[in-house]
Amino acid sequence: MSKENDSFKLLYVDISEQFKELDKRSIWLLIATIGCWGIPSSIVQSIAISVILFISIYTLESSIKQKTKNYKKKFNEIKDMYGQHLTANRLKSVRRKIRQHVIQQIWITVSCLIFVSLSFFLIGVKFGRELSTAQKSGKILEFFLSW
Repeated sequence: MSKENDSFKLLYVDISEQFKELDKRSIWLLIATIGCWGIPSSIVQSIAISVILFISIYTLESSIKQKTKNYKKKFNEIKDMYGQHLTANRLKSVRRKIRQHVIQQIWITVSCLIFVSLSFFLIGVKFGRELSTAQKSGKILEFFLSW
């Protein structure tokens, strides 16, 4: 029973380490987004925030997908290894604890993604207003050449 608990604890620690890495990536995402707010040209600002948003979502998603496959594989290996000793209630309990742990760990990443998404939206609105103003005043060419 002790080896079983140690195996689940190792899986738990591995999941914690992954989320610490995601938190680090999320903080850099937040810093990059704040940097985009400092770009004076709305065209360049829109391009920069779009690139940051799509790259970050792609890297976060691919990282989470890969790690999730590994965790499922490890969980199933532990289940197979100690199958005769594990009850259905014990497995449900372990899965529930892992889910709760993931929810507790992911709040920084989710907060940063919400901030980036809101920034993407607000920068897009700003760009749209400036483009609309340029269209109304007939200065579209100057608008695009200003950056």
